[in-house]
Amino acid sequence: MNDQIIDAKVKSLIQVCKETQNYKKLAVVSFVLTSNRINEIGIYLGVRSRNRASGEKIFEYMELINDIFKKNLKI
Repeated sequence: MNDQIIDAKVKSLIQVCKETQNYKKLAVVSFVLTSNRINEIGIYLGVRSRNRASGEKIFEYMELINDIFKKNLKI
């Protein structure tokens, strides 16, 4: 999906969550979007997929991606 469409939908969700004070839904959507983006970055870099079955957390996967950047690209 296009990033502009996602941005518009997230802005609408934020507005609805403010009105209904249901911030849990906003937190869940934010986590899912972040998780999806991290998975995309891993795919683009050719990193193994995140092992959700073994309980690998998104933070651990992000650290793996950062280590790859540090070692391979000297960033």
